[in-house]
Amino acid sequence: MSIFAGCQLTGMKKSTTAVSVEVGEVPWLSEATDKYKPRDKDLTCEMYVLQYYVDFEKKEFSGDVKIHINLLSVIPFIILDKGRCTIEELSIRRGNDYIDIDGVYDYTAKEKLVICLSRKLIPGKYKIVASVRGDLSEKPEGFFLINHSHDRLFAMTHFWPDHAKHVLPCFNDPAFKSVFIISLVRPTGLGFKAISNMKPEKRISDYPSEKLTTIYFMATPPLQVMSLTMIIGNLVTSDPSLAKLGYTVSVSCREELINRTKEVQDMICSIMGVIGKFIRTQFNLTKIDVVALPIPIFPPYCMGNPGVIVFNESEICSVSDKTSYYYTRVIRKMIHEVMHMWMGNMNSCLGDNISGVILFHETLCQRADDGTPFLELLKQKGIIPGIKVDRGVVPLFGSEDECTTQGLDDLAERCAGYKKEGCHFTKWRCVLKIGKNIPSYQAIMENANVLARYASIVQSQRMVPIVEPEVLPDGSHDLDRAQKVTETVIAACYKALNDHHVFLEGTLLKPNMVTAGMQCPIKYSPDEIAEATVTAFQRTIPPAVAGVTFLSGGQSEEEASVHLDAINKFVGRKPWPLTFSYGRALQASVIKAWGGKDENVKAAQDELIQRAKANGLAALGKYKAGTVRGAAADAELFVKNHAY
Repeated sequence: MSIFAGCQLTGMKKSTTAVSVEVGEVPWLSEATDKYKPRDKDLTCEMYVLQYYVDFEKKEFSGDVKIHINLLSVIPFIILDKGRCTIEELSIRRGNDYIDIDGVYDYTAKEKLVICLSRKLIPGKYKIVASVRGDLSEKPEGFFLINHSHDRLFAMTHFWPDHAKHVLPCFNDPAFKSVFIISLVRPTGLGFKAISNMKPEKRISDYPSEKLTTIYFMATPPLQVMSLTMIIGNLVTSDPSLAKLGYTVSVSCREELINRTKEVQDMICSIMGVIGKFIRTQFNLTKIDVVALPIPIFPPYCMGNPGVIVFNESEICSVSDKTSYYYTRVIRKMIHEVMHMWMGNMNSCLGDNISGVILFHETLCQRADDGTPFLELLKQKGIIPGIKVDRGVVPLFGSEDECTTQGLDDLAERCAGYKKEGCHFTKWRCVLKIGKNIPSYQAIMENANVLARYASIVQSQRMVPIVEPEVLPDGSHDLDRAQKVTETVIAACYKALNDHHVFLEGTLLKPNMVTAGMQCPIKYSPDEIAEATVTAFQRTIPPAVAGVTFLSGGQSEEEASVHLDAINKFVGRKPWPLTFSYGRALQASVIKAWGGKDENVKAAQDELIQRAKANGLAALGKYKAGTVRGAAADAELFVKNHAY
C-alpha cells in the first residue's frame, strides 16, 4: 500500500459520476501502468479532434477531446498520459455503441490515466471521448497565460517535451503520430485571434454561445502531440506574403507593434527561399505564422512547431534598430527554427510514407554504427519489419525456360524464428514470363500452389504473408496481352489460396502493374496503364484482400510514381488500398547519391525521403509528375530475367 503514498485516485463509473476511491482498493495500479503502457504494436492513434476555450477571467481552459484509436491486439486497459488537467466526463465508443467501463483512475504518481474495462477490447477502431478543464499555468508548460495588461491577454500551449498531458489525456510518445483536427473558441471581437499549426478553414459566430466565435482549422499532417500549437490572444496579423513555393508567411503581434515587423516577415521569406534551393525538397506545409508575444519567462530557444514559430516580441520587433551582433543572433535563431520545422517534417516523412521494410535474412541482425539493432531503429520510426522468405527461383522441368520458387521445406521453423526476432510479415516471389507459348498452364498452376502453400504456412505462425506473383516485363507483348496474362495468373493464385484455406483478410498482394513488354514499339499513356491494371484487378482480386502493394517491375522511379498516381486517380471500383512496395524504383537515386561514400550519406537520405513522399502522394492520387527530380529519377531500371 505504500506505493500509493501521496497519490490522488479518482474513479469514474459507467455513469461518468466522479466518486472517490480508497487507496487500498487498487493495489495493482502501479504494475498495470508499466505492464500495459501503450505500445505501437498494440494500437495506433489515428486522429485527435480537439476543441478548446480559454476563460481569461477565471484563468481556466476547457475542452472536448476525441481520440480515434485502432487497436491491433486485445487489451484489458487503456492507459493515457495525464497531468494536471481534470477529466470531467469520459466514454469509449465503437461506432454508436458505448463500451462498458468499470472505472477510470487518475494515477498522479506516474501521471497516467488508467481506464479499466468491463471486458477486454478486441482489435478494431474505437473513440475515446473526454471533457477536460484546467488552470492556465504561469510557466510556459501546457496551456499557459501571458498577462501583459488588463486589455492585452494571451494564452498559448507549449507541449514540448511532455507537457501535453497537462492539457489533454493523450499518447505522449514520439512513436505515435496522429492527424489533429483543431477548433478554438475565442471571444467575438475585442481584437482576439486564434492561431494553430494549420490555416483556418471556417469560422462560426455566436457558437457555442453568444459573444463567442469558433475557428475551425484544416487537418494537420501526422504529427507527434508535442508538435501541437494553440494560441488565443489580442493579436493583429500582417498581410500574408506569398512565397514562391506556394506557402504564406505572416506575422502576428500586439497592434502597436505590427508596423515594426515587416522586416521580420521579409527575412523569413528570404530564409525559406535559400533553404528551399539548398535542400531541394518541397516544404509540405501551407503557411508559417511568426507570432511575437510578451512572454516574461521565455525558454532559451524559440517555440517552433510545424506552421508556427513563436518569438519573444522584444527580439524581433524593430530588429533593425539593434546592434549587428544582436541582428546576427536573431537571424541565426530564425534559420534554426525554420530548419527545425522543415527538416523535422522531412525526417518524419520516412515513417509517414513507409510503413514496412522487407529485409533479407543477411540484413535481419545488422546494427547501426552505435550498436543499435536495425530492427529497433525501424520500430522507432514506426516502420514494421518484414522478411523475404523464399530461397530464389529454380527451373521448372518440362517447361520452356520457366521457373518456380523454392524454400517451403523448413518455412514454418524459419517463420517462428523471424517472428521471435521481431518480424511481423513475410514476402514470397514467384515469376512468370510472357512469350509465344508461355506462361504455360503448368507454370501458372505450379506457382499459384506454391504461393498458396507459403501463405498458409506463414499464417499458421501468426504472420502476414505478402503474395507476389510477378509477370515480368521481358518481351515485346502489347498492353492487351499483358492484361490477359495478369488476369489469368492472379485468378489462378486466388483459386489456390482459397483451396488452401488462406485467410484473405490477413494477406497482401504484391503484383505487377499491367504494362507492355519492354521491347513493345507502342508507348502507352499512364491513363491506359491505369485502366488496364484496375480492370484486371476488378476481375480477379477478391474485395476481402487487405491491400495491394505494387512492385516496380523495372520501371524508372518517375514512371513508377506517375503510374501509381494514375491508378489511384482512375475512376472505378477499387475496394483495396493501392500502394507501393518498390525496390529499385525507391533505391536507384539513393544508391547513386550515396556512391559508397560516408560524406554522401545525408544526400542519400534526402533522396530516399523525397521519393518516399512522392510515392506516398501517388498512393493518394495526389502526385504531380516531375515535382521530384532524383539523381536517377528517369534512369531505366529494367533487368532482363530479373532475379534476386
